[in-house]
Amino acid sequence: MLGISSTSVEVNPFLADLIEAKLSPVSPARFCAAYERLITGLEVTAADTLPITGMPPTLVAPGLKDRYVFPVDVYSTARAILRSSEALEPDQARLLRILLGSVLVPNSNVVINGKGRRYRGAWQSKEKSRADLIASLDGAVDVAATDLTRFSDLPGGQHKVLRGDARTALAEVNDADVVIFSPPYPNSFDYTDVYNLELWMLGYLNSAPDNRALRQRTLRSHVQMKWHTTPRYASSAMLDATLEALRSARADLWNPNIPEMVGFYFDDLCRVFQQVARILESGRHVIVAIGDSQYAGVHIDVASILTESLVGLGFQLTERGAIRSMRNSSQHGGAFKLSEHCLVFERT
Repeated sequence: MLGISSTSVEVNPFLADLIEAKLSPVSPARFCAAYERLITGLEVTAADTLPITGMPPTLVAPGLKDRYVFPVDVYSTARAILRSSEALEPDQARLLRILLGSVLVPNSNVVINGKGRRYRGAWQSKEKSRADLIASLDGAVDVAATDLTRFSDLPGGQHKVLRGDARTALAEVNDADVVIFSPPYPNSFDYTDVYNLELWMLGYLNSAPDNRALRQRTLRSHVQMKWHTTPRYASSAMLDATLEALRSARADLWNPNIPEMVGFYFDDLCRVFQQVARILESGRHVIVAIGDSQYAGVHIDVASILTESLVGLGFQLTERGAIRSMRNSSQHGGAFKLSEHCLVFERT
C-alpha cells in the first residue's frame, strides 16, 4: 500500500485472510525454512482422510455417483498440510493457508469460472496426485518468497481488516479519506460458491450451518438463498419502473423471486452508502466498480439506479466510465450487451 494506511471490510473469511496475507510482512527466509520443515516431516493421519462434517458429498472420492472433486491422496495431503500449519507463527500459517488455497483447484478434477464449477474433460484419466499437489505448493511458496524479498523495502502502513458484513461492519470505522469497493453485481450469482472449495478445504467452514450463515451475510444479489423481506430503503423512480417490469415478466423469469432480489440488492447498497456517508467528509469521494444485469429482456441499469438512489443520502455522481462490456447469459444469446462501470461519487 506504499505507506498508505487502510481499513478493509470482507465477509468471506478466505478473502479476509488473503488481504491480511498481502499486507503482513513475513521474513521470506524464515517462512521458507518453516515450510521446508513442515513438508519434510509431513505425515498424513487417518483423521486427515475423514470428510468434513456437512461438506458437499462430492468433495472427495468416492463422491456421489462416481463424481468427486479431489482424489483421496490429494484431499488428505491438503488437510495434513493445513493441520500441520497450525504449529507455525500466525503470519506464516496464514500465508501458507492462502498459498495452499491457490493450488487447490489446479490439483482438483474441476475448473471454476464466472459460470460456476464444472468437471474437466476426461478428468478420470488426468487425476492429480499427492506429489502434484506438493510440487504446485512448492512453486507457489517460491513465488511468494521472491515477492516478499522484492517488495520488502517498500513503505508500509497501518492496516486493519474487518471481517464481516459491510452493511454493519462499517459501524466500526469512524472516518476515511476515500472509499473504494466493488460490490457483487445483481446477476444472481452466489459469489460464496466461487470459493466453496477453499472455504471447506482450508477449515473456514466446518458444518452445513457455517456455510448457510456465511451465505446469509452476503449482499442480497442472488436467489440461491431465501431472503427475509425488509422495508424498501432505496428511493429511485428508475428502480420502481424496473421492478414493475420484472414483476410483469415474472412468468418468463427463470426464478420467480428475481424482482424481490433486485429490490433487496439496491436496498443493501444504500445501507452500505449510509455508513459511508457517516465516515466521509464533504468533498471526499467513493469509487465503485459495478455492473448491469438482465432478466427476461428487462435491463437492470445498475449505475443509473444507484445514482438516483444516492442523491437522498448525500452523494453526487461526478465521473462515470465504462470498464468493459459483459455478455448476457446464454438464454439471452450471450452477446456483449451489459456494461461494467467505474463510478465516482462525491460526498455533498
